[in-house]
Amino acid sequence: MRRISGPRLQDQHELLRAAVNDPEVCLGYSGAHRSYGIFEIFGSMARCVHVSEWNGAPSSMRYDIDYCPWSGLLLPGRLSFQRQRLLAKIGGIGLYDLNHFEEVPDFLTEEFKSEAWWVNRGIDVKPRPRFGPRSWKPRVYRVRYRDEMGLEIPPGLYRSIEEPPHLCETMAGAMSHVCTMITYIPWTREYGIRKLAWHRYVDYQPIRMVKIDYCPWCGTKLPSSLKQAWYDQLSLMRIDPNHNFVPPYMLSDKWWRILGL
Repeated sequence: MRRISGPRLQDQHELLRAAVNDPEVCLGYSGAHRSYGIFEIFGSMARCVHVSEWNGAPSSMRYDIDYCPWSGLLLPGRLSFQRQRLLAKIGGIGLYDLNHFEEVPDFLTEEFKSEAWWVNRGIDVKPRPRFGPRSWKPRVYRVRYRDEMGLEIPPGLYRSIEEPPHLCETMAGAMSHVCTMITYIPWTREYGIRKLAWHRYVDYQPIRMVKIDYCPWCGTKLPSSLKQAWYDQLSLMRIDPNHNFVPPYMLSDKWWRILGL
């Protein structure tokens, strides 16, 4: 059975709080809806979903997550429906007319744009079901854009063609679209949430990420990092990855699979 984290942002793991508050990390939190999500960026410009504008943004702008990527705890769950019901009751308008902030009448105060509305009223939902890991590899791993673009892939659109060792159903869906700002580096066996410079085109930014330890969608502990082992192996080969040519097999998962790591 999975343990559930506390309800407020301040109750979460310190790395989750730090990621949410870092303007470069593509992880957002909406206190008004009590939801966490990895940004989805459609098109080239990162600034279209700048983190400072995300609070309360439509759900299409992020890929909701269920588990803390650093503690593996089940997150407390969304309160969007409870919020809509309360706003409809207060404003006397239709429940389904409250999809976006700009559609809400003047009674929407600052309180309803943050955690305050549900914290002040003691509103919560019943405990979330403590569901376990979902089935692995329910479908064939596919990097869709490579079929369309061929081999000339801008660095910011990198997606590993090697299948990640952990791939639950929802992660498979996130990984199949390059617009979801999660990444996997096969030669170090690391998963992460991307970091972006918001004034630059996403397509041509190098891959930078904040490493995560648990699957954000099923809570499974991810495989251990091989980053130090990768550097050690290159050192034995007298290769400096910053200045020397790195053999192609060392830029894939082949080297650690051969060594049985």
